[in-house]
Amino acid sequence: DVTGRLYKGSSWLPSMNAADLLPLHDPESDDRVLTDLNRTVNFMLPPMWTIDDHPTIIGWVNYDQPWRECGTCWNSQNQRDERPYFNGSHRIEVTLINATTNGYTQTVTPAEMNGILGFMRGTYPVGAIDYREASMTVSGLDLLDKPSSGCGDGWSDLLDEVEDLDIFTDEVSGGVHKHYYALVPNTVPHGYSGCGRTPGNAAAGLFNPSAITGTGQILGHEVGHNLGRRHTPGNPALAAPCGREGNPDGSYTHANGIIGEYGWDLRDPDAPVYLDPTTHYDIMTYCGPEWMSDWTFTHLRDQLRLSVEQQEVLAAAPMDREYLIARGSIQDGLVTMKRPFYRLMLPAGTSDGNGTGPYAIELQGGKGQTLFLRRFELVSDTLDMNPTGGSFSETIPWQEGTLRILIWEGQTLLLSTDVSPN
Repeated sequence: DVTGRLYKGSSWLPSMNAADLLPLHDPESDDRVLTDLNRTVNFMLPPMWTIDDHPTIIGWVNYDQPWRECGTCWNSQNQRDERPYFNGSHRIEVTLINATTNGYTQTVTPAEMNGILGFMRGTYPVGAIDYREASMTVSGLDLLDKPSSGCGDGWSDLLDEVEDLDIFTDEVSGGVHKHYYALVPNTVPHGYSGCGRTPGNAAAGLFNPSAITGTGQILGHEVGHNLGRRHTPGNPALAAPCGREGNPDGSYTHANGIIGEYGWDLRDPDAPVYLDPTTHYDIMTYCGPEWMSDWTFTHLRDQLRLSVEQQEVLAAAPMDREYLIARGSIQDGLVTMKRPFYRLMLPAGTSDGNGTGPYAIELQGGKGQTLFLRRFELVSDTLDMNPTGGSFSETIPWQEGTLRILIWEGQTLLLSTDVSPN
C-alpha cells in the first residue's frame, strides 16, 4: 500500500486512500489505472488551500517510509512540487422560483432546492453556487406547444414573465453571476422539459419531487445555455431525444457527445466515483447518464472569467450615465413588450456599442434625426436558432432630445413609440 502527504507551507493532509499502484503502467493513459481510484494517490483539498490563486503544493509518496522509494533520502523519487491555478472566485447565484403554472401549484422546500443544486455544485467550474427563493403565478401558457424549431410559445412566454419580475437583473455583481430559474410543476401538461435564453439569465424547467437529481440536471443544462453554450451533438443511434439536439455545436471534440475524459463525482467526498468517459454524456446533450465534459467545463470557465473581468472594469467607472432598457420579443415582425421602455442610471460604459444584426433600435430627435442606433440579433431559446422570432434585451445609452423610439427589421419599421416628457 502506498500512502501520500500533501503540503502547503507547514500544513499537510493525508491522501484519501492507500493506493495499490501499478508502477509499470502509464497513469495518464492506461485504463487499468484510470478506471480504478485505488490505483492513484489522491487528495481532497480543503477550501482554505484554494484562497491563494497560485500556491506551491508539495506531494510526498510514502512520507513515513522514504526508504521504500530512494534508500535513505528524500528526493525527486518520492516528492513533487506543483503550482496549480485556482479560479474559485467565480460564484453563481440562482434564484429558484416556485412557479404556480396554469393552476398547477407546488412548494419546493429548502432541502429540495439544495438537492436540485447538487448536480451543478458537482460539475460547474465555480467556487460556490448559492440560491435565493422567489415565487410567481403564471397562466395561459401553452406548454404543450412543441415546434420543430424553438421551445414553443408557452416556454418562451414563461421566460418573458421571469425577466419581467421586479427582482430580475442581468448583472454580474462582485464576481457573482445571477440566474433566474422557474421551477414548473411536472404535473402541468407539457411538451418539452425546460428552456433557457441563449445567452441570458432567465431559464425554466420541470420540477419533479421524485427525481431531484433529474431536476438538477435540467437546471444545469439550461444555465449552460444562459452562459452561451449550445447543444452538444449526442448519439443518433440511441433512442430519442438523444442525438436529436437542435442547433448543435459542431466543434465539440468527442464523438457522439460522450465526455471523452474520466469524470470525478466528488459530491460525496467519502465515496468518490470515477465516471467512464465512453458511457457518460455531456450535460449539453439530451443523452444519459450525464456529466460535464472537459470541453464544456473549459468553455464555461472561460465565459465566467470573462464576465467577471468585464464587470470589474465597469465597477471602476462612475455611475453617471442614463441608459434605456428595452426588453421584449419579435415573432414574424410583431414586437411584444410586456414591460415598456424604461431608463436607469448605470456605470458609464455599461453598453455603449453600436452592435450588429438585422434588427435595430433607433433613438430619434424632434426633426427625425438619428441620435443613436443600436443593431442587434434576436436571442434564441435552447432548441434552435429560430429565424422567424426570438427575444431581445438591450441596454442603450440614453440621448438627450430623444422624442421617439423606433424598432426596425432591416428597412421595415416594426414599432414606433413616442417618448413621454416625464
